Amino acid sequence: MLADGAIVCATLADLAGRADVIITMLPDTPDVEKAWFDPGGIAAGLVPGKVVIDMSSISPIAAKEFANRIEAKEAGYLDAPVSGGEVARRMPRSRSWPAVLTEIDSLRQTGKETASIDPVSYGAYFS
Repeated sequence: MLADGAIVCATLADLAGRADVIITMLPDTPDVEKAWFDPGGIAAGLVPGKVVIDMSSISPIAAKEFANRIEAKEAGYLDAPVSGGEVARRMPRSRSWPAVLTEIDSLRQTGKETASIDPVSYGAYFS
């Protein structure tokens, strides 16, 4: 992959600093919190205009807290949990946020249907 132009990043903060859109899909709430907010984590590399898409199926309370922390950095946050069940699996959830609306088309390519469910964390209730 390096021969094809891939860049090695020493930390998640470095990765976030280099990417316009950061997508995470991690097993559980503590994993997301660690990847995003530990020293050297994704949040440390965010600047205004970046977009974070979280596809982890995590606590709705944590999703709201994480969204607030990301948005405080003037970065966009898209809550798109992947969860069990045929209907839930085909319905990525999003938050209406101007900075992330352009990313919706990318998510539509992952399945046949998408749905916008506001506010952040409501998608967890439809799993």
